[in-house]
Amino acid sequence: MAKKNGDQVVKFEGNGEYVIEVDTQKNRISYDFCGQLDDYKKASDYLTHTKQAVEMVTPGYTLLSAVTTRRVPSFNWTTPFRESMQLLKSKQPRRVAIVMDMTLHRMVLNVVSKMSGLNTKVFSEQGSALTWLDEEG
Repeated sequence: MAKKNGDQVVKFEGNGEYVIEVDTQKNRISYDFCGQLDDYKKASDYLTHTKQAVEMVTPGYTLLSAVTTRRVPSFNWTTPFRESMQLLKSKQPRRVAIVMDMTLHRMVLNVVSKMSGLNTKVFSEQGSALTWLDEEG
């Protein structure tokens, strides 16, 4: 766990598979899934890091999830992703922005996001996602 900006941003890294940053000043959790996501065992601290991140924000936080990997996660990531979504949902995010550049995956995520009941929007680039997260409402 690394800290930046006088403890305003805390960073958790998962063996090159993901990075989770918590900005306590903005009340935001940011995920970057940047690895191969082929074997969950390589990132076994993922749920622990998610739980620690959720404990650092307050209800009404915003969530940014960037998928910069070009691969579809392996099936053994299904349970950890589902459990992490329950942890994240329990803290009542105000808005959830997902950034990815793969059209097919964006379409699937749009459908899944609507089914989640959370105020979620999928973006193709991070600047628009951050602007949307920072808007009131």
